[in-house]
Amino acid sequence: MTDSDTKSTTSRKTEHENGDQFQVAFDPQQQSATEILIHAVASVTDRRLDQIPILNDYIDPDALDVLFRPTGDELASGPDQSIFFRYAECDVRIDAGGAMTLSFDTKV
Repeated sequence: MTDSDTKSTTSRKTEHENGDQFQVAFDPQQQSATEILIHAVASVTDRRLDQIPILNDYIDPDALDVLFRPTGDELASGPDQSIFFRYAECDVRIDAGGAMTLSFDTKV
């Protein structure tokens, strides 16, 4: 992430009985959902960027960015849309408003 990405991105980790959640707030008008996701997953899973799976094996990164990139005054996906998928041992939810939640099971 660039310095501007780091400054305008907030994150919070919460522990639950069945696993942990890591929440990231980002600005879809200024930041790439794909880039934020990759860095968040690396952080949550305590891995370097080169140690996490290639995102393209799970979801099309360009399509993901298009869904959350503004087109004029609106997002391509609409203001109330969300997408769910599994990536790098995390359940991922991204909301059009810039909320990203990574859920993962901490029990083995």
